[in-house]
Amino acid sequence: VGAATYDGNGGAGTAPMAQILPLRVFAPGALARTSDILQALRYAARLSNRSSFVPARRVDVVNMSLGSQGACDSAWATAVADARAAGTAVVVAAGNDANNNAGQAMPVSSPANCAGAIAVSATDARRNIADYSNTGSAIRVAAPGGDLSASTTGSGAADGVYSAVATFDAAGTRQPSFGGKQGTSMAAPHVAGVIALMRYVNPALTVTQIDNLFAVGSLTDDIGAAGRDNTFGFGLVNARKAVDAALAAQGTPPPAPAVQIVALPSSIDFGSLQTQAVIELSAPGTTSESVAGSPQLVLAAGMGAGSLAIAPTAVGTGGLGRYTVTVNR
Repeated sequence: VGAATYDGNGGAGTAPMAQILPLRVFAPGALARTSDILQALRYAARLSNRSSFVPARRVDVVNMSLGSQGACDSAWATAVADARAAGTAVVVAAGNDANNNAGQAMPVSSPANCAGAIAVSATDARRNIADYSNTGSAIRVAAPGGDLSASTTGSGAADGVYSAVATFDAAGTRQPSFGGKQGTSMAAPHVAGVIALMRYVNPALTVTQIDNLFAVGSLTDDIGAAGRDNTFGFGLVNARKAVDAALAAQGTPPPAPAVQIVALPSSIDFGSLQTQAVIELSAPGTTSESVAGSPQLVLAAGMGAGSLAIAPTAVGTGGLGRYTVTVNR
């Protein structure tokens, strides 16, 4: 959710400016008790709880990468409803049992299946539903969850969601590290991070407004059946759309998308005989970007300096226009 970004270390956080309140509910080497999770949720929302303490401010969004099979019981239903009423959005992983909406009475884990919870299913790197992800009528949204059995991005690494992890040295001392994971537990934090972005730009945004923005498709890309479906919910979470929607909800127009210079064609194949090709650099809109000097060519392996040359053919302001690329065979 909140990894520091542009620091050359690890990966980019979904919401690197977010403040995180970590609440530990799992005992070392053991499962979590439902009562402990319920109390932590109440604490996060600044509600009365058995610790007799509350944080300095209410948490904007809670992420729960946890759950168990079964229906949402009254204790969970009350806790989720109370947190929402206090202004805290509740994001929960759908579960990794490969349950689907056909054949199971309650395919999505609890508390993701509680009314008002934002239940998150997981996609792989190709935007397909991950084969482990639970799906069903409770799903609100999908997000990247990874698939460590595949490697499809061209990086050579497995298609995991990369995050901070703990490793141990030879002496048994815990060390910070970075590695890939998979699961709806990795998908849910993407959604929690996006909601943190939304509430960063619009602190007055309510939980009900977030619900409504999901329902009209303002926070997602519709990648399943048209409209809401039981696999992807309202679609794959889209951070840019979500931030724009949060700004629009407070009457602030979203910033104009950055206009970048593009090359057409984006790649050139000279075949076995051709020696020249034309490439055009253009900007689809007003931009402050310009071409500094002559565009640079990247030589393929085995090609020496002088193998390729580029010269302006019809170039105007900012270096935009047509260039001729010549290959010396």
